[in-house]
Amino acid sequence: MSAVSLALGSYTPATGGRGRGLALVRWDGARLSKLSELDANSPSFLTWGADGRILYAVEETSVGRILAVSAARDRLAPLNALTIDSARPCQLALHPSGRLLTASCYGGGAFVTTVIGDDGALERRGTGVQHAGRGPHPTRQDRAHPHAVVFTPDGARALLLDLGTDTISLHTVTSEGIRPEPIVVARSESGSGPRHALWIDDGVLAVVEEITATVTLFRITETDITRLGPAVATTADADPGAWPSEIAANGGVIAVANRTPGSIVELTPQEGALRVEREIPLPPGANPRHFTVLPDRNYILALQDADQVVVMDRDGRILSSLPLGSPSCVAIRPEGR
Repeated sequence: MSAVSLALGSYTPATGGRGRGLALVRWDGARLSKLSELDANSPSFLTWGADGRILYAVEETSVGRILAVSAARDRLAPLNALTIDSARPCQLALHPSGRLLTASCYGGGAFVTTVIGDDGALERRGTGVQHAGRGPHPTRQDRAHPHAVVFTPDGARALLLDLGTDTISLHTVTSEGIRPEPIVVARSESGSGPRHALWIDDGVLAVVEEITATVTLFRITETDITRLGPAVATTADADPGAWPSEIAANGGVIAVANRTPGSIVELTPQEGALRVEREIPLPPGANPRHFTVLPDRNYILALQDADQVVVMDRDGRILSSLPLGSPSCVAIRPEGR
């Protein structure tokens, strides 16, 4: 296989972590090697512009910032930054047009949208959404906790996932951002905590729910959201304390990372439901904060508490590891740069 470039984010001393900030690395099919690093304050989630020239990151701090970073000639360099005035942004979603970028602010209750200029820089604030409310969990749902945005494939609408209020809301998207008034608001199971999501076809969204350690399918139309049914995100005898983190597609299976105990679970969609196929254990205490799937179908995982990023095959063998303080996110650089 040809080499793949990836960006890595880390929690830094600004929020009690041990990392430096951002790193650019290469996977050549045999080992990981570091290309470049850049200081930042806890850039916990990353996404690339469509052509791989610009990397976007959120600084998950009490004020919150979005960063635009150039990756020309495999060297990370600051382009510009925008303070968003909503605490602890924890996820970024790039609109299919490449001209809008939305941050989900876990601590501030807001979904903040930024308009992107022709050069890939952050241009100005767009329209966003402020949430309020709470759920039944006494600590994780004490107030609204936005955790993810998923745009529809045509870019006309956005789905907003709120871990704190157990809601998934559908909104219209314009050239200036996300309209605050929802088209419809659906609820996941009470106390489930929707965290991240993945399209499994044009009309079905798989939502990983952190508090109950489940993955639930929702059918999405232009005007409605219908809950189809859940599956466990770990093996059937696991308790809800698995704290699943990320969800991703790997060929015909859906993979979910569980932080306690550390594992990757593979599920298959079947007639509007999901079935657990197998669970792949990770090293004890690893805490897989995030992962993604490489073109060769191996997994690359940010093991936050183990201070390393690892490439693992589907049999659980570690193929390569790279020391990195408190890694939090892995983002594959698009081809065509």
